[in-house]
Amino acid sequence: TFARSIPSSSSSIIVDINSSTAVEFTGECHVHGWMSHRFQSTNPTSIKSARDESFRLVARARQFSSFLLMVGQMSGPGKFKPTDAIIVQNKDEVMIPLLLEEIPSAKDFKDSISSLSPEQKEFAMVVRNLQLESSIFCLCVVQLKPQLEKLLRLPKDALKKEIQLFQDLMELFLEYQVPSDLVTYDGPADASLPDKLDAVKSYVKDVQESIASLKKKQLDHAEQVTDMKLAQDAALPFAQPSAFLMMEDSMALGAAAPTPKSALKVSARNNELAGAKADTRVARKSMSKKAAPHPALSSPGPRQFQQQQQQQQSPPVHIRPTLFEGSNPNTMKSTSKEEQNLLTNQPDQQLSDSYDVIMSLPKKLDETFEKFDTDNVLCSTKITTRKDWTRTRQANLLSNATTMQLTANDVSKETSKAFDLLDAISRSGSLPISSSSFHVVVATTHRFEHSLMATVIKENLNPIDQMERSFVLMACAIHGDGEAAAANMLETSSFERLQRVYPNLLIANEETNDEQQ
Repeated sequence: TFARSIPSSSSSIIVDINSSTAVEFTGECHVHGWMSHRFQSTNPTSIKSARDESFRLVARARQFSSFLLMVGQMSGPGKFKPTDAIIVQNKDEVMIPLLLEEIPSAKDFKDSISSLSPEQKEFAMVVRNLQLESSIFCLCVVQLKPQLEKLLRLPKDALKKEIQLFQDLMELFLEYQVPSDLVTYDGPADASLPDKLDAVKSYVKDVQESIASLKKKQLDHAEQVTDMKLAQDAALPFAQPSAFLMMEDSMALGAAAPTPKSALKVSARNNELAGAKADTRVARKSMSKKAAPHPALSSPGPRQFQQQQQQQQSPPVHIRPTLFEGSNPNTMKSTSKEEQNLLTNQPDQQLSDSYDVIMSLPKKLDETFEKFDTDNVLCSTKITTRKDWTRTRQANLLSNATTMQLTANDVSKETSKAFDLLDAISRSGSLPISSSSFHVVVATTHRFEHSLMATVIKENLNPIDQMERSFVLMACAIHGDGEAAAANMLETSSFERLQRVYPNLLIANEETNDEQQ
């Protein structure tokens, strides 16, 4: 791969995490060129499946550390559209399978549309440009500790050794969706670091105690409702089945239906039971006059029982409130819908020209390959992720790590959780995220017509020389026209060897460099 770094001062990425919230990333940005290769095989199906399974994106975190990973594509200059996201923390290891889809080369595309009408050619060119733009694969890594320090108004590296505090903050944001202003430091700005940490710890402790109190209150209420229902069921008389129900039950069990005489006997038996129940009620009334029963064992009527439930029922408790801005309007930015629309629809002149270069990079590679790839072996490649992820996680420090498969539904839940955390640490888009690194990957595949042995023995070609030529073409396109000539990128011995093998390629690069100088 070839990498090119873009200064953080000139880079700004906008990410729409939902319809009303856009987050700005101002961290470092890197452009990577990935050159892949494949040899022809007698069984193309096995080669395709092997290519699908051989490339994976692996994310791994150390103990007591965490970061947020997003993968997706560029939706425009300076705009990133994440398709999936996940939080990696505490020795998690996530493996994301990658799929490689080859796009026809420029020469193959021109040959296929040569017989079309002008209107059809124009439409095909638009579709191809969309295909080339979709070949830009992006991933973004957000470091959570530095962003939490910025969110809580703490100095840099304040949470570096505060392991328990960081774990408590992550639990509050992930599990309970606590608003960030409840734990944000709001004291004097010139206070010492220990005083600021103590203030944040006290805020976190208060929120934890409030959550524990709400949990206990809800648990006590649930126990009271259960006890009331059990007491009501114990006090109410047991209902006896009627003769018709007994007839239906006997017929359902396959027994013969009772005759009218038997039905009369059953009804007489029910009358006797009813008389016995009436005597029991009279006895209960006489006993109730002597000693009043316990309130929990009394059997109130339906309306009275409903009124008791309404009186005892506590108001609903929302543990997951909607995030809102801080109480101090002078220190918080407004995040109204109109301002968010202005943020997401920034004019292109405010963005750096570097992102225009990134969006035009696939087309630039396509033109370079069309000009110098005389063998027509290079083609742009689209990278996508599969939904069957694998995660290895250790539940606690005393247990062994276990590996589990994440289905498409699991990946969707992890993405929602990651976006909720991203919304919290950015104050719903009002706080830019600077502790991030954005990576753009543009892939190309070198296709060999035969297998490795056939290429070396039958075709009498050196695949290493051909791959080096492809590397030179991609490196010149990644680093820009004339910015990094082949003579400056290659060692003297390698440059001389490639100059003998491909003289036209290196001469053309040197002439382009001289013209721009």
